[in-house]
Amino acid sequence: MNISLQEEVTEISNGRMHLSSAVRNAIYDEGFEYNNKTKALFHKNLFRVLAAQWQPGELIPFIQWNGFDSVEADNEKSVYQELGFGTDYGVCTWITPYFRNPLTGYETDLGMLKLGALNGDNNGLSLLLDAETYDNAIIDDKLGSRVGQGFKVSVVHNLDIPLVRQSGLHVSVGTNVQLGVDITKHTTTYQALTTYSPVYRQCWNTSEINFQFLKYEYDYQYNMNNCLYEAALQKSEKECKCLPGFQSFTESPCDGLGLKCHQNIIFNIGLFRNITDPVDNQVKTCMPGCFSQEFNQLISDTSYPGMSTIKFRQDFCYVVNKLKVSCRDRYKRLYIQDEYENLCDGILVADEQQACDEKLHYHSDRIEKNKTRSERYKFEDDVVDYMSKNIAILNLFINKPSVIGIQSDVSVTPEELIANVGGILGLSIGASIITLMEILWHIMLFVVAKFNNIMRPPRKLGFYNACSTCTKT
Repeated sequence: MNISLQEEVTEISNGRMHLSSAVRNAIYDEGFEYNNKTKALFHKNLFRVLAAQWQPGELIPFIQWNGFDSVEADNEKSVYQELGFGTDYGVCTWITPYFRNPLTGYETDLGMLKLGALNGDNNGLSLLLDAETYDNAIIDDKLGSRVGQGFKVSVVHNLDIPLVRQSGLHVSVGTNVQLGVDITKHTTTYQALTTYSPVYRQCWNTSEINFQFLKYEYDYQYNMNNCLYEAALQKSEKECKCLPGFQSFTESPCDGLGLKCHQNIIFNIGLFRNITDPVDNQVKTCMPGCFSQEFNQLISDTSYPGMSTIKFRQDFCYVVNKLKVSCRDRYKRLYIQDEYENLCDGILVADEQQACDEKLHYHSDRIEKNKTRSERYKFEDDVVDYMSKNIAILNLFINKPSVIGIQSDVSVTPEELIANVGGILGLSIGASIITLMEILWHIMLFVVAKFNNIMRPPRKLGFYNACSTCTKT
């Protein structure tokens, strides 16, 4: 089981990205005049500033995983994380918790994962997430009021690509979210696979269909979501002449009008259901996979953080340590100070006095070495305010110790059909299959006789002279 996480954006008035005067002055010296001659250089530096604001690892400051197999010898808790995984919603963070550690050299081979899972929220995957809402902007995604502050979470099989627009759940900032998952497994018997065609049984086996982009050797499998995404990629290549740059499908990523064309196709994913199989060059329609795994999700949440107790929890120091990194960044600090005026100053003091020790215990008395008690209270209130506007806790776990299995099979085999017909005949009219064969045999003889009579040529009619053989006397 894997999750894909992406930070959502906050809508800005009039759909524009507003920069504070402090940020403008940081890009150029005081008194810089923006005009036609200097705007190109300004935009170049602006994009450099904006690109530097997000760094890998800042979305998830802390991960805790307890669902590993602690009984197996030499097995340690470990999580695979891919920071720039492309989806239909953009670039996300991919997380795969290992139940048992993979073989050496196969750490990133998701097709070689050792199976297993433990249920219960105590065996879940816990994430501390930071949305950095002070640094959000608008995206032209046709979502309107559906855009909010928080995160998108999608739970998928380790060989599936997340369709975040279709299966993503919203996690709001300032909440502690419990996300329980039930699993339904769909299988198809060998007899059904060999008896019926894919169109008749309404499912594809992996050996019957191939992808051009989501190739099986790249750790993908056949399922409906993967097929729909493949169909969108093939249509984008055909109509837009490009593919998204955040996925390693092409050396010529979309930009400009090509990127807009691709985004329009991805936004309408699901309308395109036909793909071209690169092996046999046949056009095939997307259908469910004959072997698939479905995740049914149940979500609940409570408010976070607890105002009176949060500073006694390790979460408080996780956020303080994360803010140390953010406040050291020149441009991030400017944005933080616009929203939280004295927060970075307090963070630097907490860092100097080692207010958070190695065990992530907060020592408020160390703050008062350089600050008054009221200033210490103000610092703690600022951190709690930041957490309520930016931080969310997500605990993802499996609800039940069992899965629901659904198997597709041939409803009646030829042998069963003969046995059923014979049984019904014997019960109703005292006949058997032999009797039925005899009836069919006599019907066939009757039909053949009739056919022969029809096909036999008619006799010639004439008059015979009775005395032809007599002699005159």
